[in-house]
Amino acid sequence: MNTLIPIRDRKYVLSVGLDWADQTHALCQRVWADGQRQLLQIGADPASVEAWLAQLKALAGPQGRVAIGFEQSRGALFEMLRTHTDWIDLYPLNPLTVSKYREAFFTSGAKDDPVDSQLIEELLYHHLDRLRPYQPPEPELRELDLLCQQRRKAVDAAVACANELCSLLKVYYPVALDLHDELRCSLSLHFLKRWPTLEQLKKAKPQTLRTFYYQHHSRSQSLIQQRLEKIARAQAVTDDPALIRPLVLSLQRLVNQLLSLQASVAAFDKAIQALFAKHPDHLLFESLPGAGPQLAPRLLAAFGSDRAALSLPSEMQKKSGIAPVLDRSGPECRQVMEKVPVPLEDRPEHVRHRQYNSGVRDVGERRPLFTLPQQCGSIAATRTRS
Repeated sequence: MNTLIPIRDRKYVLSVGLDWADQTHALCQRVWADGQRQLLQIGADPASVEAWLAQLKALAGPQGRVAIGFEQSRGALFEMLRTHTDWIDLYPLNPLTVSKYREAFFTSGAKDDPVDSQLIEELLYHHLDRLRPYQPPEPELRELDLLCQQRRKAVDAAVACANELCSLLKVYYPVALDLHDELRCSLSLHFLKRWPTLEQLKKAKPQTLRTFYYQHHSRSQSLIQQRLEKIARAQAVTDDPALIRPLVLSLQRLVNQLLSLQASVAAFDKAIQALFAKHPDHLLFESLPGAGPQLAPRLLAAFGSDRAALSLPSEMQKKSGIAPVLDRSGPECRQVMEKVPVPLEDRPEHVRHRQYNSGVRDVGERRPLFTLPQQCGSIAATRTRS
């Protein structure tokens, strides 16, 4: 069960339900003293949000605190609200929580932003004891986590470009794939940039090719000779210029993108390692088995410096959205993955990356962990998934 903070320990003057959008935000404000609610809309630009916050602060008073609930844990609005945590408590809500709450009262499937803001405010007002306020991590860890996320996006983009380039080469220039083991290495990319077609490659003199490989730190004579023999034996797939010319332009685009992305990944690696090395806990995470230069910073960003917040393994499972939960109906009882786990984009970066690449995309997916054929709590259990 979640550790719930008693509602008496969280006293607010106002509670706000906020349904955000690109152009305008729908708001529902409740004054706790008399229970009166007010609906309004504000612009999504920073000036409008800051003007509304100034009015909200005036209503709350110098000592009053305000609870704000919304379906977001990042973005421009979140960053603007997070700068006022001295008098605002933020409650990021899982979008599925609000969706299911809406379905309980609007079975027709109707949806409207002002209504959603009222429902979010009702969740705050009536179920505050079951909600967790946002706890900001250290600025250094926030920066480290964001650097790891952005690096992962650059790596994913590079993989996508490399896959597209591989498919393109199979169409008109397959020998380029046989010459080098790794398509994304600097040697392969500069080779394709200099000789984008087999016709141009065959016109190059052997000494020119040898010089090229020497310049890119490939000096094995036997390997260079093998490559030269492959080039001499290579046969063109087609000589149709209507096919080759467009594909050459696409090849040049992909090669330039890969070179740019590789430089970007290297810059991220440098920034991550510099920030990671400054943290007092970096030696701890570097010493973990299998924690290399990429994984160790991700683990530090995920676990943070507050050991009390994750005192049990189950706490990290809940934070990552992989905690098993009980599913009991009549005589059947089993443990499954969370029915409404943490959205993929809100999970720790190392967990999000591994689940993304393993195909776990649907946050509502339920997967059995154990099936209990007898009564719940029985020792007999058949493991169905690791």
